[in-house]
Amino acid sequence: MAMDKRIEDLIELTKGKYGLDRYYLHNWDISRRITIFNKTEYTLSMEWFPNHLKEWNDEDYSPKGTASIEIDIHSKKSRSVIFVGGVSYAEKIRFDVNEKKEIIRWMEKETGLNYGEQFEIWKEEEREIHFKEYINGFDVSPSGYMECHFDEEGRLTFFSVIGEFHSKNLVHEETYTLTLDQIFYDRIYSVVIRVVDKRNSKCVELLLDDNGNLIPVRDSSVAGGILVVIASIIQIFFLINLNVDKILLLDEQFSQISNKYVEPFISFIKELCADTGLKIILITHDQKFMQYGDRTYLADKGKFTLQETKAVQTA
Repeated sequence: MAMDKRIEDLIELTKGKYGLDRYYLHNWDISRRITIFNKTEYTLSMEWFPNHLKEWNDEDYSPKGTASIEIDIHSKKSRSVIFVGGVSYAEKIRFDVNEKKEIIRWMEKETGLNYGEQFEIWKEEEREIHFKEYINGFDVSPSGYMECHFDEEGRLTFFSVIGEFHSKNLVHEETYTLTLDQIFYDRIYSVVIRVVDKRNSKCVELLLDDNGNLIPVRDSSVAGGILVVIASIIQIFFLINLNVDKILLLDEQFSQISNKYVEPFISFIKELCADTGLKIILITHDQKFMQYGDRTYLADKGKFTLQETKAVQTA
């Protein structure tokens, strides 16, 4: 394969960045992939052999000490750096494994990501550090992962970026208010969802706005039926925004809701189903709910029987 100037430059960049003076380039290749963000990426894969293995002819496996490196051609950022067998003859990338700040600064420079805003330490093992994607302290899905391994002298022997990390411009933070007047028609209820800082981390806080009085939803004064409605709505909105089959199982979900609010709640859910393609399976012992289903099955002694019912139109 002919090598153009861009590839030559990337190879020289890699050699200098990782201090591969005691290595020679054994082979290289270019691959193409589509990310989960529908972005096309081209990767330069290189295999560097230690200089003392000039006569290596076995193509079935790489010798110990081989440096296998993948770099994104556009960003020039490394996707993986693997020294086979955990043996490195490169001297440039070396750390005191007890100095996490130094390693984190290198990770930020190498990936273009910001620690604390886009990734954090997830777990640590002996001479290994595993990182996970967090957006300003919040877990995200799907998440990107990274890990680094070091030998006893602190040389980098393994670095890998797994999955995709969300760009900061795709993330938008703000306080949301969810009004509940369609369900609790005779009360002035809404739910405030906001991000707060607590103990050097961020969390989501849910507050019930009862006619201007903000109450944490976990407060004992918040009725069980209101909690059920709030939890159900949050479940539904998460589900309809995930790339999965939109089927939600509700088990005795209405048992704590006052009878006068049941029909407005069902009406609200049915509107969501019609608008989003969401399907809900409701399990209940109360047969009055049969009239609201598009299809109803009666379970008796392990057998399910389709019931002839006509769904009512909710207001």
